[in-house]
Amino acid sequence: MESKTKKIIVLFIILVLMILSFTFDRKIFIAFQKARESLEGSFINKILEFTLKFENIFLGSIFYFSLILFSTVAFVKMKKKPFPLLLSFLITALLVFLLKYTLKRPRPIAFVSNNDSFPSGHSSMLFTALPFFNGKLFVIWLIISCFFVFVRVWFGLHYLSDILFGAFIGYLVGFVVKRFFKINF
Repeated sequence: MESKTKKIIVLFIILVLMILSFTFDRKIFIAFQKARESLEGSFINKILEFTLKFENIFLGSIFYFSLILFSTVAFVKMKKKPFPLLLSFLITALLVFLLKYTLKRPRPIAFVSNNDSFPSGHSSMLFTALPFFNGKLFVIWLIISCFFVFVRVWFGLHYLSDILFGAFIGYLVGFVVKRFFKINF
């Protein structure tokens, strides 16, 4: 299957899941909460807790900067021009900020953060880079992105729809910018 077709399929799947998640957000949140409570103290939960701590310590307030810096360095090492990717990050960040400011959806667990929940800035930024990668790097980036955003839902930082809509925005912006610059890699 052609790379362009794969990326359109990913975009469509995210869109369908996003629409479905709005319907079941509260039920999904409660199910995750019960699952988390039943796994309290388990090895799996400890790995997920470590991931969240890693994200908060190393990526927390500088998450976007770290992500942009890592992606830019990767692009330069691959001898690719990073401007379209950086532009995608900027457009995505502006869209997410405007939506958060306009919609002001509270987080599932209110005491976790004062920031608004919808859409997820973390997922939008992670998925913005995805259209710029192919092959194994695409798969690796997708797995890492899905894992990090899953952890945010698992611990009640976001509803599933926050994550999916953020991923959709990020992926769509990256896809459109890549098409605009006629990048084929």
